[in-house]
Amino acid sequence: MVTKKVIRKKILKKCFATAVTPAIFFTSQTLFTLNEIQSKFVGQHKPPIKVQAKLDTTFSKTGILEALAKKEYPIFEPNEPTSFYTEKELSQFFIIKTKKVHDHLQIICQHSDLPGYILKLTVQSKNCSKANDRNISRVTGATQMRDYCTQHNFEFIVIPKKYLYHIPGKNPDLNDNNYIVVAEKLDIMDAKQSEQNLIHCTNTAISQLKTLIKRFGYKDVWFDNIRIMFNGGKITIIDTEQFKGFDNKNPKKWNSYPLLKNLDGMIGKMKLNKYLNADTPPPNTPPMHPKAFPKTQGIEKTVMKVVFPGLF
Repeated sequence: MVTKKVIRKKILKKCFATAVTPAIFFTSQTLFTLNEIQSKFVGQHKPPIKVQAKLDTTFSKTGILEALAKKEYPIFEPNEPTSFYTEKELSQFFIIKTKKVHDHLQIICQHSDLPGYILKLTVQSKNCSKANDRNISRVTGATQMRDYCTQHNFEFIVIPKKYLYHIPGKNPDLNDNNYIVVAEKLDIMDAKQSEQNLIHCTNTAISQLKTLIKRFGYKDVWFDNIRIMFNGGKITIIDTEQFKGFDNKNPKKWNSYPLLKNLDGMIGKMKLNKYLNADTPPPNTPPMHPKAFPKTQGIEKTVMKVVFPGLF
């Protein structure tokens, strides 16, 4: 019988021989490893030390995410056991948004001990056998967009900093079950205010936004994701999640399908132009989301499905 000690020696011997230093973890039943790229990625995106310490305190007891999910969705059955938490402990979380996607419950929230930050977390359903990595992709998207804006002096675009926090007690596999995204909170307008004010942004700001949409194949263009900041009227993309073309084995890489990225960028620009070319509404007119900035399937997406079947 091969013991864990023997396995450990073999792995380390192979790592030294190939100059690769992955993070290696053992549990009672399974061996988990992060490859060299993953280990470096996790290390580079840790929250600031003081924030990390507060997160460690908040999540020191196991099962808090599952308990929070049960509080928000009583009928939701998490994949892992739920520990007991008092109402006071759970009330420290201020829920901004919840969404059930692919047998996972996505929760966007704030915590009273972490002012200035937004937490984005995922709880897996017991009926789901595979973990997501969409939250992981948010960090990649934010990092690459921020770097691009800095390199090209995009002074009218702000991308919030995003960090990756490993949940204590979870295994280190790089997926949404084991990590929380900690995002910088910006002083932004709500969706309605942003829709009414985007059209008043400078031509340079709009041009920079279009360039970013094209460069990163960002097609999820609507006002839950794109906002205007109160200070200076700059534009920010707060949702940097990637739905296709992301591989958590190489989390530094964004959208590995060039054709798909180009198509998505074209769709994103069409959505933006559709809004910008519309008549400017009076100041107090409620925005018409479906007409101006359709989130649901529009004519552009229908055409793309016909021309490029299987990609959408």
